[in-house]
Amino acid sequence: MTSSDKLTAALEYIVEGFKVFPVSIDKTPLTPHGLKDATQTQQGVRGYWTKYPDAGIGIVTDNLIVLDFDAKSGGLESRDTLEKKYGLPQTRIHGTGGGGFHYIYKNPNGTKVKNATNLGGYPGFDVRGNGGYIVAPPSLHESGNTYMVYDYSPIVPAPAWFFKLVAPKEDKPLLLAGSAVETTIPQGERNATLTHIAGKMRHDGHSEASISAALTVINNTQCQPPLPVGEVLKITKSVSRYQPVDGGNTYIYKYIERNNATSEVEHNKNATESATHSQQEPLSKRVEEWVKNSGSRWFETPELDRDLGITSTSDKNNRREIMLRLKEKGIIEQHPKIQKQFRFINKQLTMIDFKNASSAGVLPLRWPLGIEQYVNLFPGNLAVVAGATNAGKTALLLNVVYLNHLTFPLPIYYFCSEMGDIELKERLELFEGMSIEKWNWLSTLLVVIYDFS
Repeated sequence: MTSSDKLTAALEYIVEGFKVFPVSIDKTPLTPHGLKDATQTQQGVRGYWTKYPDAGIGIVTDNLIVLDFDAKSGGLESRDTLEKKYGLPQTRIHGTGGGGFHYIYKNPNGTKVKNATNLGGYPGFDVRGNGGYIVAPPSLHESGNTYMVYDYSPIVPAPAWFFKLVAPKEDKPLLLAGSAVETTIPQGERNATLTHIAGKMRHDGHSEASISAALTVINNTQCQPPLPVGEVLKITKSVSRYQPVDGGNTYIYKYIERNNATSEVEHNKNATESATHSQQEPLSKRVEEWVKNSGSRWFETPELDRDLGITSTSDKNNRREIMLRLKEKGIIEQHPKIQKQFRFINKQLTMIDFKNASSAGVLPLRWPLGIEQYVNLFPGNLAVVAGATNAGKTALLLNVVYLNHLTFPLPIYYFCSEMGDIELKERLELFEGMSIEKWNWLSTLLVVIYDFS
C-alpha cells in the first residue's frame, strides 16, 4: 500500500461526504485537536497527507452510526446474535485490521448517539456516533493487516431497533424472585446483571452460599433464558474470593422450598451490624491480592471495581491512589496506549531443566503431504497456517483432523469463524468412509484448530 493510495482514498472519502483526518497506526490522531481538525476539502486532505504520507485515514462519525463488532472481544458472536434477533440491514461494511467489522449507517433523525462499548450487554458490540471516529480502508493496522471495504452497498439509515437499544431507560429496582412483580433480565444483560448483584451482596457482607442461593433463584425466575448453572457458579466464586467491604448492614438471603416446589429468596435485614467489619482487610490489601491473582493478562479498572464491589466515588478515588502506589513499586504496569488497562508484573523465575529434557516430547501429529517429516511440534506450540484466499487452508486443516482422529491420544477440536453449519457438513461428508455421524462422534473425543480463513 503506497502513500498515494491513501491520499487517493482520502480524497474519495470527502467526495462521498465524509470528514477525514490523519491517524497513526495505533489509531491516535496526528492532528493537534484530533477529530476536531477533520477536513472536507481537497486542499486540507492534500496538506495532511503531504505532511503525513503514511498516515491512516480517520473518518468522523458525526451524523453517522457505526456498529463496531470487535473480533477479539466476542463481537462476531454478538453480531450473529443481533442478526438473528433483529436483523442488520445491508449497508456499507468495512473489515477492520483486527478482524472485526464496521457496519456504517446514517443517523436519519439526528438523534444524539454517544460512543459506547458492549452496548446492551453484548460483548464486543461497540458504537461510534457523535464525537467519535473510525479508522477506514486502506489504513494499516498495528497487527500488519489492512482495513478493507467488505461491502460497497449504499449507506442506509440505522435500524429502528438500534434506537430502542440506546434510548434512555427508566431505572427500575431489580426485584427478587417471589416478589409481586419481577423484572425480566434479557439475554445480553444476564452476566453483567448477576455480577452486579453478587458484587453488591458481597459488599454488604454475604457469604458465598447466600450469594449462590440468591443468584440461582434470580437466574431461574428472571433471566430470559436462564444462564447455564456452571456460569452462575463461576460468577459466585469469582466475586466470593474477596472480603466484604467495611460499612453497611448485613443482609441474609434464605432459600425456601415451597409446597409447590418453587423457590424464592427471603430478604431480611439483620438488626445488628456485623462485628467483624472492623477486622476486614483494608482495600489496599484486597486490590493488591486481586492484581496478583490476575496473572499476566491486561485488565481494566472497571473489572477490578466490579469484582471487589467498589462503587462509591471515595472508594474509586482510594483505589486510584492504590494503583498509583502499586505502579511506583513496580508491582503493576500501565498499558502504553489504553489508559485504564494494567497488568501484574510477575518477577518470579521458572528454571528450565533443558539438560534433562526428554526427547519423547514431540507430538506424533500427522500432516497432509508428509509435512511432519520436516517440522516437529511440541505440547504448547502454536502452528500458524497462512495463505491467500482459496489457497486450501481449510482443506489442509480438515485433513489434519482426519489423519489424526484414530491415532492421536487426545481430543481434536475444530473451530471455524467463516463457514456455516451447512457448508461445513458438506465438506466433512466428502471424506471417504466418513459419515457425518462419525464426525460428530469425533468432535466429542490434542489439537485445537482455529480456522480464520
